[in-house]
Amino acid sequence: MILVGEQSGGSLSRYMHHKIRLPLASDTRYIGAVSKEDLSPLAVVAYNMWLEDSVFMHVAVERRKHFRVLIREAFTYAFVTCKKSRVYGLTPITSEKALDLSKRLGFKPITWTPDFVLQVMDKTDCRWIE
Repeated sequence: MILVGEQSGGSLSRYMHHKIRLPLASDTRYIGAVSKEDLSPLAVVAYNMWLEDSVFMHVAVERRKHFRVLIREAFTYAFVTCKKSRVYGLTPITSEKALDLSKRLGFKPITWTPDFVLQVMDKTDCRWIE
């Protein structure tokens, strides 16, 4: 697996749109782990809704083990490269796997809606960056 970066319109954005129905938007940036054999996406992280001090992060994976390759890169990109202090996530309330992954990563719930849990991770609480 290798890491790839791209703007909207490539294979990573198509994967995110298909996997989690993330709308295609011009401000979205992507990183991903891809198969060595055919370069198909195995795990993708997308960032959008860029605010002065924060950004929204979205994750789509084939298997959790594929995301392990991206964890440090995903948070380093948001907190170090882009210099954000907070990362937000909207996790579907109906997806126990996604809620569990968010908790394991260190996200903290802020509020619940009928459809999503709004979660946050502060840079100072992130164990994935140095």
